[in-house]
Amino acid sequence: MTNTQPNIEILLNQLIVAVVEGRICEMKAELKKKILIENKPWLTVDDFSNLTGLKRATIYKYCSEGKIGFYRPTGKHTFFTMENVREFILNEKHYNRAKSEIRRKVESEYILNKF
Repeated sequence: MTNTQPNIEILLNQLIVAVVEGRICEMKAELKKKILIENKPWLTVDDFSNLTGLKRATIYKYCSEGKIGFYRPTGKHTFFTMENVREFILNEKHYNRAKSEIRRKVESEYILNKF
């Protein structure tokens, strides 16, 4: 018994290190992606989503409601500037409502999946 316990401890420590290292790599990649996005002159809906955590459908909905400034030069593709993102985030009423919607959905999904 005592022989296997140190082995389990070693394995657990190795697992923890692997998880932490993996998460650090994920965080670095995410940060690099956000830095690259922030330096782009025009942002896509996916870029906006990555920066704010909103779903594409919510972004389009907010655009149609006038809550997010956007550009549609060809009438087809939607583009944003970093200023559009900042304005949306600083307008806490809309951003907090979006976060509340996301939180409600997550909580309801958690409750449904739990039972």
